Amino acid sequence: MPHIFSKAKRKQRGAALVMVAAAMFVLMILAAVGVDLASLYMVRNEAQRAADAAALAGAKMFVSSGFTSGAISQATVQPLVRQAAQAIGGQNKVGGQPAAIQGGDVTFNFALAHDPRVTVVVQRSSARGNAVPTFFARVWGWLSADVRGTATAEAYTADDNGPVVCSSCVKPLLFVNCDPSNTTPPNPNCGHAFYVDPTTHQIANTNVIGQSIQLHNNSGPSQWGLLDFSSNGGAGVRQDLASCTVTTQFTCGDQVSTKNGNTLGPTKQGLQDLIHANGDGLNQGQDTIDAGGPPFTMRAGANNPYVAAGTVAVGQSITYSDSMVVVPVGDALPPGGGNVTIKGFMQVFITQMSGSDIYARILNVTGCKMSPGGSCGSGGQPGTVSTGSLALVRLVQ
Repeated sequence: MPHIFSKAKRKQRGAALVMVAAAMFVLMILAAVGVDLASLYMVRNEAQRAADAAALAGAKMFVSSGFTSGAISQATVQPLVRQAAQAIGGQNKVGGQPAAIQGGDVTFNFALAHDPRVTVVVQRSSARGNAVPTFFARVWGWLSADVRGTATAEAYTADDNGPVVCSSCVKPLLFVNCDPSNTTPPNPNCGHAFYVDPTTHQIANTNVIGQSIQLHNNSGPSQWGLLDFSSNGGAGVRQDLASCTVTTQFTCGDQVSTKNGNTLGPTKQGLQDLIHANGDGLNQGQDTIDAGGPPFTMRAGANNPYVAAGTVAVGQSITYSDSMVVVPVGDALPPGGGNVTIKGFMQVFITQMSGSDIYARILNVTGCKMSPGGSCGSGGQPGTVSTGSLALVRLVQ
């Protein structure tokens, strides 16, 4: 009997070893597949982030090129948007390789009036010869896998049928809704044309894009087109011009007050701080903008913060500049100060301040939904346009 029991125990131990070995083999398979799946999931997220960045860059080009203001055509803007999407998307790594966005990966949708959309696909696939290789799964013949990320972004310009868009970091420089270079449709307040059509709330004349404009030269002796954002006197004016300390958001229909008096010193100091100029006039270290366009090429000046950091060189083309700001367009300039109604916004590039005059180039003009009464930040979750832009650039898919 003892001999029989001993033999049975040995058989059981042998069966247990086989079961443990089989279980370990299955666990190794699951672990190997899990490692590969986790790796592919990470690469897929990288592809999605690259697609998001590329789509947002493309949508931003709709605005910066002047397309949303009607300055250029769909045929002209498409290669610009595609180039921006490919350049920004390619700065992202997907599985250790730069995202390769082909021309056909960028598509457009112009069906929504004033809200152009761009869709970008970022992919690594066997069809393109760059599928993502697997690791442990290669043992079972699973050599690679395709990954894909897709994103759609739009440049949303508010109108009377959509949600409110509010502008933040608005500079306290008031541009009167009166275009001296045009006469139709006439603005009865000045005898010239509107920048923003009061009926359609859209740009009245697209040929103002690229126009050089001189602020304050036609104002009264003691009345500048300055908005009274701050009650802190001249120090407040300088700070409001040089930075984004004003947290108030503005939209069309809002009432804003103007300052009575020119506040010349603080205005000059604030603008020179803003554009990084050493003094009056051109060639004072501030960024510059080429005359040709749209789109317009901005170039770094010697005082550009990125030049000091060694990121860009003097004269190198740049996509952002502190000299590019958003300013409100008012219905009129009341003599001696008073309230004005915001009719729209301009995106301008401030080139210099000389004497008592501010010189700028108009990059974009837009109106927006007329919603007075503090609609910003309340109800309907309105979008907010940040400094330097005129349209809400956002991901929609």
